Amino acid sequence: MSAWAEMAGIMEGVIYGYSLTISRSKFCLVGSPKEQVQAIAAAFGGHAFRERPILLDDVPTKAQASEFLIRFFPCK
Repeated sequence: MSAWAEMAGIMEGVIYGYSLTISRSKFCLVGSPKEQVQAIAAAFGGHAFRERPILLDDVPTKAQASEFLIRFFPCK
């Protein structure tokens, strides 16, 4: 269980890292860096992700991170 939590944390951190390089016009992730990582973690562990998961590598690619951010943090 702790290995899964550690891997999830790495994936969330990588997605956050890519969020800094992907055009912000494609998604809306707001708040402080800590709040943004928490929002990514909530989306990653949420019902919507479990119902329609995105295939993510252990260390997500930029394309995978972009797909995740666009789907779970759309601009309204």
